[in-house]
Amino acid sequence: MIASAAKPVWKQATRVAQLGQSCHSMQDFSLSEGNDLALLQLLNPLITTTGSGPCSDFGLVGNVRLVGKWLPHPPASVWVSGYGRDPATAGPQEERRQAALSLDSLTCSNPGARQLGCVAYAESILGAKPAAGQLFDSCAGDSGGPAFIVDGGNAIPFAAVSRALPNQPSGNCGAGGIYTQLGRADVLSWLKAGVASSAAQCRP
Repeated sequence: MIASAAKPVWKQATRVAQLGQSCHSMQDFSLSEGNDLALLQLLNPLITTTGSGPCSDFGLVGNVRLVGKWLPHPPASVWVSGYGRDPATAGPQEERRQAALSLDSLTCSNPGARQLGCVAYAESILGAKPAAGQLFDSCAGDSGGPAFIVDGGNAIPFAAVSRALPNQPSGNCGAGGIYTQLGRADVLSWLKAGVASSAAQCRP
């Protein structure tokens, strides 16, 4: 269902729990409005592998692009990464995996996407169509994880895993999902405010 990554993006990390502490949602949180987002504050500072000290790579929010920047020719696929459970093996959720999912609806502005519960201009649908003849999808346990676009060698944060489409087969993955867009003016403002307050506590 989802391919193992050839090279891990995050190193020297330990997953201690699926539920975090100090998790703050958008003030006007409403799933019906496409605001299925939360900021997780780390209990310990980030340690990079570059040797330049903690938190030196803090700031991927600055790479986020407004959704309109991807028009009129959006990318064919978006990378998704997480520790979700693959129903084909149903093994432990200890391995981070990533795969390129089809980008099926960038803005969910068409009636078909809205009928599936996708909020127009706030969410996107990924993984509902085969990519290179094979279906790739996020699974149970991937919610909250990153969806990103690789452009010019840079990772561009695109969305966060929200929920499965309502037409899922057993196993909660395999027919695509709904993702909360990060490239919205309201979300970017909220993210930048949260990152600024966290980064202020981060010292090399």
